Amino acid sequence: MPLLYKVPEDEMMRSYYAILTADIVSSRNLQDKSLWLLPFKSFLVEAQKRYGYYQNDWSFYRGDGFQISMNPLYAFEFSIVLRSFLKSLPIFNAHEMDIRISVGLGVQTYQANVVAESDGPAYQYSGKLLDKMANLGWNLALSSPWPDLNEEMKVVLKLLDLLTKHWTIVQARTVHDSLYRPGTQQELAKKWKITQPAVQKRIQRANIDAIKMVDERYRTLVSKYIYD
Repeated sequence: MPLLYKVPEDEMMRSYYAILTADIVSSRNLQDKSLWLLPFKSFLVEAQKRYGYYQNDWSFYRGDGFQISMNPLYAFEFSIVLRSFLKSLPIFNAHEMDIRISVGLGVQTYQANVVAESDGPAYQYSGKLLDKMANLGWNLALSSPWPDLNEEMKVVLKLLDLLTKHWTIVQARTVHDSLYRPGTQQELAKKWKITQPAVQKRIQRANIDAIKMVDERYRTLVSKYIYD
């Protein structure tokens, strides 16, 4: 049984977390889930350094369920990077699979050495929202203690989902590389083995500018509520 400890009240007042709770949509379409699960786990390990989380900050549960705790400012970008990584996998795309992600913002009152056994408002916001998302047809949503933030992000994320739910493999890879491994268009042209004008077209079709604008707005709002 993992040992739990209560986070000190002074730390609770200043420590906000983003809890991402997710499940795989249409996972039963593919019997051998190792074909997507193994590269997914490798990516999560690789991304730890960039997004500042640790091995015990993420875990799988209930088969295809997944949960991760991280800095709130990184939560939106990480959600998009995660989704674009999975949708860039040919096997994932071929079986019309997707990932549904619920982002809960708030404090953590109990911390375990397994993230799925930790607790607090951030976990409750995330878990309760995920339970509703399938019926609402949402693939990315956010819940927090701040109603104004929730309302604005609900509209923005719904519109963004219309741009991202039908990504092709090429578009998903474009988003992933542009956010997770950003570089100049010349560097991307060399990596993708295409011309620079072709890189520009890919970036436009993948709506990278719109995604970055949403991320910038999200970070501005979250910073205001958490740090002001």
